[in-house]
Amino acid sequence: MTVFSNYQKLTQKIEHLCNKIHSLYKDHINCGKGCSKCCISGLTLVPVEFDYIKEKIKHKKITPNKTKGACVLLENGQCQIYQHRPLVCRTQGLPLLYGEELSLCDTNFKNMNGAFCFSAGTLIDMTKVNSVLAAVDLEYVKETGKLASLKNKRYNIESLIK
Repeated sequence: MTVFSNYQKLTQKIEHLCNKIHSLYKDHINCGKGCSKCCISGLTLVPVEFDYIKEKIKHKKITPNKTKGACVLLENGQCQIYQHRPLVCRTQGLPLLYGEELSLCDTNFKNMNGAFCFSAGTLIDMTKVNSVLAAVDLEYVKETGKLASLKNKRYNIESLIK
């Protein structure tokens, strides 16, 4: 078991849920390869996610995107670290629940006829995802001895390529 095992398990669960939602609503999801509408600058990551991604891409040559407002990891509209992208990036474009508020990308779910109701199993409850991520991160920083040295609890995604 590695220090990233819990993070990898969480990522697999999220990926499974995202794939399920994509399958169920494939006719209503318009974003896909090359869509980078939600790929914005300024995203932050918790230590476990930052360190995991940093480790996975340490030998990858990344050309920083200099387009104002866009994610630094985009190249020609595509993510250079797609396989190892953060959880927030994996879930974008899908129906996200924040508390009692439903968030939908305006690119997707446009042509749904009449009243439509997502079932609980087809929503991503971001409050739960973020709570589990926080617990995984706390365990990680304790296990790695980083808890005492943390000045900031989050890292800018731009720092991945510095």
